[in-house]
Amino acid sequence: MSNDAAFAQELLQQSIAAAIQRMLPEDDSTSGYLQASIYPTLVPAMEELLREAMDWEFRIRLAEIRRQVRIRQVLGDERYTRIRELVRRRQEQQRLLQQQNRTDRPLQQRQSDRQGQG
Repeated sequence: MSNDAAFAQELLQQSIAAAIQRMLPEDDSTSGYLQASIYPTLVPAMEELLREAMDWEFRIRLAEIRRQVRIRQVLGDERYTRIRELVRRRQEQQRLLQQQNRTDRPLQQRQSDRQGQG
């Protein structure tokens, strides 16, 4: 195991231990028992879940890259670039519209409230 991986594992274990400690009541006499019995089981299980999640994330990203490469091969560089630019612009427009709607909604609500009071 590399130094970075060992450090990451140690950091993960410390974070999990701290989270468990925060979950356990301080005045509970069984907290030592729970910590001794839960921690050794919980940490490896959480590490395995994190590894699986990272593995799936890697697979998903790799599939997306392969898909984009294949699309680019089919369309050609110039058409692919134009389409990607159009998609990017459309997404930016959608994002701006959503921001505007979030900003306008409270204003419209205040105006309708004033009209209802008047």
